[in-house]
Amino acid sequence: MQNSIFTLIFALLFSTINLLAQDIHWAHIHASPTYLNPAMTGVIANGDVRFIANARSQWNDFTNGYKTTAASADLKLVQAGKSAFIGAGINTFADQAGDLDFTTLKAGLSFSAVKALDRNSKNLVSVGFQSDYIAQTIDFSKMVGFEEEPLVGQGTPNKIQNYDLSVGIGWYYAFTWHSSFYMGASLSHINRPDISFRSRALDSNEPSVLYDRKYVVHGGANLRLAKYVSILPSAMIAIQGPHREVNFGSYLKFKKDPSFKVTDRFFYIGAWLRPIWEGSSPGLDAFVFSLRMDKGSTAYTFSYDFNTSKLARASYLRGGPEISIIHTFSTDGPVKKNHKVKCPAF
Repeated sequence: MQNSIFTLIFALLFSTINLLAQDIHWAHIHASPTYLNPAMTGVIANGDVRFIANARSQWNDFTNGYKTTAASADLKLVQAGKSAFIGAGINTFADQAGDLDFTTLKAGLSFSAVKALDRNSKNLVSVGFQSDYIAQTIDFSKMVGFEEEPLVGQGTPNKIQNYDLSVGIGWYYAFTWHSSFYMGASLSHINRPDISFRSRALDSNEPSVLYDRKYVVHGGANLRLAKYVSILPSAMIAIQGPHREVNFGSYLKFKKDPSFKVTDRFFYIGAWLRPIWEGSSPGLDAFVFSLRMDKGSTAYTFSYDFNTSKLARASYLRGGPEISIIHTFSTDGPVKKNHKVKCPAF
């Protein structure tokens, strides 16, 4: 029993330290395109405007775990010639972690430029830029220690604020009307803001802690196998400081009843693996199972992480559920009527 308690304490301690030093991750990378890469802003199939809501909860069965919510809206803002457009979006994000209520609030604007390289809009490239305001708070009054010395220095603030910059590129290619391929890369935290609370105390000699830059490479495809069956493989590699994360898997997309209209309703079932490397130590962090349904112009997704890391001794494989809703629609303005760029579906 005592060994189990020590295992739980150390697992929570080190997992919390790691998560404070790196960004959160979403289980279903299809459902957070603008968070993954600002170059995907405005890249919307079958519409001009997109709203996305995501929510994730993790490790709440045995501790005050992690609760993450995000909402974004993006659109094809203005046409730039016959084969290009400018996209714009707004992104908001909130994350609360651990017993000290460590909270991160993030809000920002993203812009992209999307250009077709051929007459039929089968070959597209995009570049994107994102600027974020980040506020982080922590409740030091909930800290419990066994030493006489104070756990934090005098005048240590419980709130810090930063601005953050990210860029990205993307490439999209359509083999046929129903099959396409995409890949992209992004760089986050270009300016490396200082995320340390302790270095800002009045009596502090602590050095600043700079946000590690995050490098992401991702890609995927939408490949039609039969009239009502497709596969959607996807993969992502993220590198941030000593942390390495890989996410790869696929959806199988199908229609339950071919008598429905093509745009009425599709169902998806999929699975992903998420290996990680902490320094030189590789491991499998999670197995992700996912279900999705497209009904009209709205997509509903549910995913669940089955935790397979060292923390599984305490979590009993229970990771966390994640849900998302994506809704797209078309405008009646000149962007819709004159647009020549056909964006791929993810």
